Amino acid sequence: MGSPSIGLYLGTETADIVCLTGSFQHPRLLSFGSIPLPSEEIWRSQTQSGETEIPQEAVQAIRTLLQKTEPSSSRVYTAIASEACIIRYFQMPILPTRERKQAIAFEAKKYLPFKLEELDFDFKVVIQRKAPSLMRVMFLGVKKNLVAAVMSLLSSADLTPLCLETTPLSLMRLLRQNGQLLPGEVALFLSIEQDTATISIARQDLLYLSRNVTTLGSVEAGQNPAEPLETLTTETRVSMDYYRRRFPGEPSVSRVLLFGKNIDSKRAKEFNLALDVPVEIGHPFRKITLNHKEAAPGLAVAAGLALRGMEKRTGEPNLLPLEIRRNLQSLFKMAVFQGAVGMILLGVWTIFSMVDLHGLEQKAELIRLGKTASVSFAPNQELLNLKTLSENQQKELQFLRSLSKTKTNSAELFSELGRLLPEETWVQHALMEDGPQIRTLKLVGAAYDNNREKELEGINRFLASLRSNPLFQSTFGELYLDNVRRSRFREEEITQFRLTCASGKERKGASP
Repeated sequence: MGSPSIGLYLGTETADIVCLTGSFQHPRLLSFGSIPLPSEEIWRSQTQSGETEIPQEAVQAIRTLLQKTEPSSSRVYTAIASEACIIRYFQMPILPTRERKQAIAFEAKKYLPFKLEELDFDFKVVIQRKAPSLMRVMFLGVKKNLVAAVMSLLSSADLTPLCLETTPLSLMRLLRQNGQLLPGEVALFLSIEQDTATISIARQDLLYLSRNVTTLGSVEAGQNPAEPLETLTTETRVSMDYYRRRFPGEPSVSRVLLFGKNIDSKRAKEFNLALDVPVEIGHPFRKITLNHKEAAPGLAVAAGLALRGMEKRTGEPNLLPLEIRRNLQSLFKMAVFQGAVGMILLGVWTIFSMVDLHGLEQKAELIRLGKTASVSFAPNQELLNLKTLSENQQKELQFLRSLSKTKTNSAELFSELGRLLPEETWVQHALMEDGPQIRTLKLVGAAYDNNREKELEGINRFLASLRSNPLFQSTFGELYLDNVRRSRFREEEITQFRLTCASGKERKGASP
């Protein structure tokens, strides 16, 4: 069983938590919970203004929630209400990966009500097969002081955030998992809280728009929902009309999905009668094993967050400050590196454990002094045993002589190899072989940068460095890239490569 994935949603009224284990396609619910946050004048005003002094009532509420649910990790995937975020969608001509960040930031300034310098932001680029020369960009930003406030709250509760995103992204992920949003289908989903709602239009991997509305009342079971229902249906029609005009070539909205703590079938029917598209309730635990627990349907955002730790998509937006994102990537790379080093050391230990090192050391010392090692045998040994013993002695002698010649050179090669490795790559296995006429160095390595193109760039830089290095040039005349493929390490996608350095002629079947 893998490590649990924990989603924590800081909404406008409550904090929700969902803890899952298993895989993205077959998750299992471990625990869940919800707790009210401080009253609106204390909590909501703080989150909207981005005050860095978080009230102790909010910290205590989060701690109480953690005590109730008892998550087995302090590392959480976090989201905040979309009313605190800026979400924009625009299109650009396709650009090389290394040029995108600067170009997208420049383009985004046209659509922002704030200076870009005031935001922690991220984006996602979607390139569709039918338009390969076009970048579809989802841009998301949050005021830096609000991010600092959320970080302060989590730190006070002894939690470490792995990501910060906003509610539409969490719901999109949930809908991809539970099958309510089919590939290529466009849906409008309403995330309804006590007196606000978020209206989003999206397909599987693309968020076209997201807007927040005030319902001026509560859409809750048992209350008269006439006024908020009218407000929401009007705003929903306005949003669909805008989508049709703004994106005439995209598929039409095929359904409306409702999410909220108090949405029931009666309210869904009322929405269905007021709109001209099918309306259904969003089911966050539709494809999550509940272990006989009755999980609340209002935990959709927290469930979508917990699924982020299982889906392992690359390029998912993260609104944490850039330096924290880099530190998280570095920690993952360190874990991967430590695992690879452990595997190498285990292999070395296994090999050496099969060799009589003490005996070889004694023989090496005798060779260094110009002496020969004495061999004792019983008088009744047969001639065949003597020949076998002589052959074994000759093999050991040849090994020791080759070892004395290559020890210094091999150490220099491996030292230089470590120096040439780019930051995003590491070596998993290394094997040096010395034959009568050829020396080979076989390497198996991998790269991780949460971006396949950047990983391939890192591997290419490594190969170029090896080819141009004087020590490797003098030792190996040829360098072959045998294989590059996608692989997985601890549930993360990596790019794995195999290469061979050879001192002799070109090997058959190798790819230059």
